[in-house]
Amino acid sequence: QAVVEDRLDLIQQLKKKYGGSVEAVVATGSRAQEELQQLGSHEERAAEMAARLDEEFRLLHTLAQQLSKKRIDAAKRMMTLMGTELAALKMEQAIFQITVSSDESVEGLGSAGRDRVEFLLSSNPGEPPRPLSRVASGGELSRIMLALKTILVEGDSIPTLVFDEVDAGIGGGVAEEVGRKLKGISDR
Repeated sequence: QAVVEDRLDLIQQLKKKYGGSVEAVVATGSRAQEELQQLGSHEERAAEMAARLDEEFRLLHTLAQQLSKKRIDAAKRMMTLMGTELAALKMEQAIFQITVSSDESVEGLGSAGRDRVEFLLSSNPGEPPRPLSRVASGGELSRIMLALKTILVEGDSIPTLVFDEVDAGIGGGVAEEVGRKLKGISDR
């Protein structure tokens, strides 16, 4: 009899604590059992997630390598085309280079890949190419932008371009070529 009374007392305590009915106590027990099973499979889920993360990182690394290769190939083509365009703008002594450097670390990988692209210019013979933003004058920058836009106009959707100082320090044949290039860009 004491065992039965203890059992009934336990049922009453459980009903008070877990919802007021035997059904609520059973439902709470079932939820607790499920949570216990999930906790037991925690290591398995962690291993699955680590494997998935490794797989995703390998894919990301492969895509970043492909993007880097495409950037390097595009930089080579762009340098050749820029040489031709700059020569037409009477900047035939100028050396225009594009460097693509990759950060292979995990921290170096971002939404745009892992590369750092830099435009370099040497406008005087014998000078090594240096960052374009530091060495080009206003007129040179405008002519370089004109050359770039001449090459890239097909894929560009910018409706208005301003070439400030594009005529600085030029005359004669160079001015005529600048005019032709501006006209060509405006046509497209």
